[in-house]
Amino acid sequence: MTKEQKIRKALQYAKNLGIKIERGPCFDFTRPSHNGGIPISSGNKPSACNIYGALLLFLNVKESLSRLEDVKRYLQVQRHWLYRLDIGFNNLQQMIVQVKDKKTKKVHTYPDKVSILGIQLSKEFCK
Repeated sequence: MTKEQKIRKALQYAKNLGIKIERGPCFDFTRPSHNGGIPISSGNKPSACNIYGALLLFLNVKESLSRLEDVKRYLQVQRHWLYRLDIGFNNLQQMIVQVKDKKTKKVHTYPDKVSILGIQLSKEFCK
């Protein structure tokens, strides 16, 4: 299963539970000890979550101390990959990648596919 398929599956899972997918920071429902969060084990569910909340809900992460690590491990990505996804999904910003050719000293500019994926998923699931 590709990264995109895994993310889509998590977003659809949250949506099927009646949870609204939103951009930006959302209520932290995975850590009941933090600011009155909703314990998932009690049968409660959040009314809304962002892309990371959907992934955490799908992975059923409750009291993990390294929730970002859980998402990274599931998607098999590095932190900068998640940052690029976040910029696209939450901010609807497309990033660019600039690569300097060592021989010719020319700088080549490419659209960042990860931030574009984030934008596409945001437009699809945040309606």
